[in-house]
Amino acid sequence: MSEIDSYQVSVKLLLINAKKEALFLRAQANGTVGAFDLPGGRIDKNEIDASFEQIIRRETKEEIGDVNYNFTNKLIAAAKHKGSQGPVLILLFLGEYVSGEIVISVPGNRG
Repeated sequence: MSEIDSYQVSVKLLLINAKKEALFLRAQANGTVGAFDLPGGRIDKNEIDASFEQIIRRETKEEIGDVNYNFTNKLIAAAKHKGSQGPVLILLFLGEYVSGEIVISVPGNRG
């Protein structure tokens, strides 16, 4: 019989503008220098009752500032990987950029 594993869950946003350009962030932690990431992050323990939209909006505000976008609630991909703190399930949602200045935060300086 197989052993069941526990996963952390991370929600990410593929933010697309009117020109169909996507926003990617440069990853700079855990030996991933030169790699890219998408805005978003892991679901916190106290967010069990929060919607995916609420969690992604919290994460994107921390990472790219107070940007206006339409959250489509459309899951466009799912993946898993071995994270530094254990296995992670990633859920990728689509967002349509509307307005606002994107200000990329420096890892470690997020609120």
